[in-house]
Amino acid sequence: MVTITARRVSICLTIVTVALTRLHVVAANHHWPTHMFDVGAESSIPTWYSSFVLLVAAMLIAIIAFAQGRKPGTYWWHWVLLSVWFLYMSIDEVAAIHERWADFVSLPDASGAFSFEWVMVGVPFVIVMGLAYVRFVFHLPPPARLLVIAAGAIYLGGALGMEMLGARELDAHGGSYRYFLLNTTEEFMEMFGVVVLIHALLSYIGKELKGVSVAVGEKQLCIGTAQR
Repeated sequence: MVTITARRVSICLTIVTVALTRLHVVAANHHWPTHMFDVGAESSIPTWYSSFVLLVAAMLIAIIAFAQGRKPGTYWWHWVLLSVWFLYMSIDEVAAIHERWADFVSLPDASGAFSFEWVMVGVPFVIVMGLAYVRFVFHLPPPARLLVIAAGAIYLGGALGMEMLGARELDAHGGSYRYFLLNTTEEFMEMFGVVVLIHALLSYIGKELKGVSVAVGEKQLCIGTAQR
């Protein structure tokens, strides 16, 4: 039997997140002739890792949805749609679909914080999603609720906040070292935000669902059981 706990997974993923960010900085500062560790490149190890953790989050959310079932008060559709959204984000991380959003709001004079035009679609979308999920978030037990809010704040702080600061810097000074630091911080916040969410989901599975067992052949995988 293989047991997966929130603490073990969070520690491992945090170490990987920090290590990949560090490698990105070292590779850039020493001018390594490769984009393998570039957190901003589409075909790189950090981008693959970001896609992977988003997929893990999508799977855990789906597990919660179907383990609870469509019972009153479980917000089943909220869980299901959230799982689909994280699946989309996992695909988008490597396919950069969000960059096509700019086609809907193409402005010839876009500059400063809105130089990356997809943000003009992203910000309203996040506001609408936030309003739609307020009751869902506050129905969660306090530990999970706080972790989910923290994960969202960290992720969006990177995906939108640091993205807009980076866009302004790029528009004003080009690819400066400050832009490099802003971009690096953005990608780290996105990766770490998802790690915090995974911790929240595994903790929720362990405490609220008392763990979930998945049988794979003769092996049994226990997800979110008591912390060790």
